[in-house]
Formats: sequence, C-alpha cells, structure tokens
Amino acid sequence: MGEEKEKYSKAGCLSVETFSSNRTVAAFGGEKREIAKYKRALTEGLELAKSRIYLQSVGIGFSYFTLFACQGLAFWYGGKLIYAQEATPGSVITVIIICKTFLTQKR
Repeated sequence: MGEEKEKYSKAGCLSVETFSSNRTVAAFGGEKREIAKYKRALTEGLELAKSRIYLQSVGIGFSYFTLFACQGLAFWYGGKLIYAQEATPGSVITVIIICKTFLTQKR
C-alpha cells in the first residue's frame, strides 16, 4: 500500500506544480504534456490498487466460503446427531454459534 500512496503522491505533486506555475505552462503550450504526465502517474497508482484489491477480495471470498461451509457441515452433522438422538438441538446450536464466533474473530 505504501507504493500505491507514493504513486498518488507523485500525481498530487505534479498537479500542485502545474497549478502553481500555470502561466508558464500555458505560455509554452505544455498543457497536453502535463495532462499526460498526470494521467500516467494516476494510472500507475490505479494498477497497484487493482492488484491489491484483487488479492484482498480473493482472501475475503475464501474466508466467507470457509465460514459458510463449516456452518453447513455443522448443521448437516448436527441434524444427523439429533436424528440419532445422540445430541440435543440446544447443544448443536451452541456448537454452531461457538464455531461461527471462532471463525469470525479478527486475527
């Protein structure tokens, strides 16, 4: 994330530099060149952000998949235990809530 901030900081510096000397830029006809430099700096930061966000979304998706798969397994197996009269519905729900609490804790 530091590299991404660095790219956006560079784009910000370019814009401040251009606006502070806008008469000089306009006098030499450098508007298009400055716009291109600014777009290039923003694009670099955007590409870094896209890759970071992609990795985060895959991680979050996997976490939610694990959570719901474990809950589904607990409901299925709990149902089997209740049907075989080896467990009570209260104990099965308690285990499911404990598992959900454990899986949703921030580490």
